[in-house]
Amino acid sequence: MNGRFAEELPLPPPVTRVWSVPCSLGQVFSYPCNHLLLDLTLLFLMAILEAVRLYLGTKGNLTEAEVPLAASLALTVGSILLSVHFLLWQTLVLWADSALSATLLALHSLEAVLQVVAIASFVR
Repeated sequence: MNGRFAEELPLPPPVTRVWSVPCSLGQVFSYPCNHLLLDLTLLFLMAILEAVRLYLGTKGNLTEAEVPLAASLALTVGSILLSVHFLLWQTLVLWADSALSATLLALHSLEAVLQVVAIASFVR
């Protein structure tokens, strides 16, 4: 195989590998198809929510504005609810899922407290 052929076939991006793990749950374990679709939809919603939340939080911190930070705080509450779903009510919860969801829940809670402190300091 020459080097040119290897350049034409790039490795899949990390996002593709991350999304392939939940998709493989339905093949490896006996996972109900309708529950798998619900869990993947919620995971995709959580990814979009995280991107918007991080954008608004960064914008609010850099401009020292209360409105983007308040919107980011509201989205943090939604993200916390999705983390609780993946921690407790997901159809198939593996040990790694529990550890990662609990860590994410703790970090979101800390971030929510810090956002409230930042909003309070910007209001003054």
